[in-house]
Amino acid sequence: MTTLNIDYKPKKFGSYSDVTPHVIKNFFSEPELKEIYDLIEYGKSLEGTSDFYAPLVLPKMARQQIELQLKGPLLEKIEKWASDFVGEEMKMTHNSYLSYNKKHNPDSWPKLPPHFDSDNYYTKLTIDYQLESNVKWPVVIDSNGKIEKFYLEYGDLLVFWGSGAIHWREPILLDHGDNCEVLTLHFANWDDHMKLNQPAREDEARKLRIQEWKDKTDYWKHQLEFDEKIKNLTEDYNRKQNNA
Repeated sequence: MTTLNIDYKPKKFGSYSDVTPHVIKNFFSEPELKEIYDLIEYGKSLEGTSDFYAPLVLPKMARQQIELQLKGPLLEKIEKWASDFVGEEMKMTHNSYLSYNKKHNPDSWPKLPPHFDSDNYYTKLTIDYQLESNVKWPVVIDSNGKIEKFYLEYGDLLVFWGSGAIHWREPILLDHGDNCEVLTLHFANWDDHMKLNQPAREDEARKLRIQEWKDKTDYWKHQLEFDEKIKNLTEDYNRKQNNA
């Protein structure tokens, strides 16, 4: 059983260290953005149903996520760009509109802890497209030990390899009224997706991958540091509230 993504590096590059995370400006046109926002609103209209495209809330992260039905010329544009970048034909195998806001869970701070894209470990490219946000909340990426922070602005498209690089959002406290929305897209060789998508989600396979990441990368170190920062921020916030 394959437990790591070692064999799933972009064909175009010799090693992941050659794939530099970077930002592209103005990737989507205004009509394309309107199409994306219309799909988001359609997904929200399905709230309370069992539809695959209905919103899903992850309470621990105070996050809502919606899979969008991207299609037609918009999807063709995205997949062509990804294929040209990777060096082989790519298909968008998964996407999510993500909304981080305490309205999704008033009792939890919105957060994105350090992680690899575990269930999508065989993917070869990840895109984060920054949508509406009223907070400066950087994406942090560990590229083979090189830590980079990206303060994304509306319309920025961040290119990286989510299954091969530990990444997270800097620990901050998003209070009531703070909001951050992003569109994430994942790309893979279609044969890999068909063969590995379901097995990747089996409990035992997931446990093996995560354990190997803990043993062979700085995954655990980043997680402990993240937890400590959240703890300190929360304690400081509570002290200020008690002294107000």
